[in-house]
Amino acid sequence: MEWTHTTSPSDVIKGNMTLLIFQLTMFLLITDGLYAFLNFSLLRIYFLKLTLPFNIHHFVVLLLAFIHVFKSVIQIFFIISTILHWRGKSFFLTEKHLVKHQGIFSIQEKVYDLNNIRSVTIKQSFLGKIFHFGDVIIETSASGGYKDKILVAGIADPENFEAKLRHCF
Repeated sequence: MEWTHTTSPSDVIKGNMTLLIFQLTMFLLITDGLYAFLNFSLLRIYFLKLTLPFNIHHFVVLLLAFIHVFKSVIQIFFIISTILHWRGKSFFLTEKHLVKHQGIFSIQEKVYDLNNIRSVTIKQSFLGKIFHFGDVIIETSASGGYKDKILVAGIADPENFEAKLRHCF
C-alpha cells in the first residue's frame, strides 16, 4: 500500500498544550504536597525529640535529604517522559488515509484507510469545552467482520479534526 504525505505541518493533529500543562502541574502539586507532609512530620519528630522505630529519628536530616533527592528525580523523570510521549504522538490526514505516528526514539506508524471509517464520535468534558480539547473515537470496519476503534485522545479542537475527517471520506 502506497501513500504520500499530502498535508502541511499545520494539519498535524497533536495533543492539547493546555492539557499537557495541566497534567504536569497536577503531578508536581501532588508530589510536592506529599513531600511537604513528610517534611513537616519528620521535622516535627526531630525538633520535639520523638522516637521512631529502628532509631531512624537519629537520621531525620539525612532522611529528609534523601526524600528530597528521590522526589526531584521522580519529578524530572515524569516531566521528561510525559513531554516525550506528548511530542512523539501525532495524527495526520492524507487524501485517503489517517496516519497515527507514535514515538521519538523508536517510531511506529499505523495507517488507516478512510474508506473503512463507519463512525466518528467526539467526547468532551466540561473543562474540555472551556479549554477546547477532547477525544475523538473513530470506528472502522473491513471485510471479514474486522472492527477497530481508534482513540485520538486529548487533542486540541476536536470538532475541527472531525470536520477535516468527514471532509476526507
